[in-house]
Amino acid sequence: MPTSFKVHHDAVRNAETLVSGFSEAAIGRVARADSGFWWIILLRAYTKSTRDSSLVDRPEC
Repeated sequence: MPTSFKVHHDAVRNAETLVSGFSEAAIGRVARADSGFWWIILLRAYTKSTRDSSLVDRPEC
């Protein structure tokens, strides 16, 4: 799970993109403690928006 996001501005294309960070900028390079909870929230959001429950129904999930 990303720990942060930065906005990258491409002056040539005049476009902005989000760049995810994985503990590179965190103190001691420690991953987020709440990443497990975010996984549950994101899984629910994905299932609700796509109406695809095949991922949720998999035993390994």
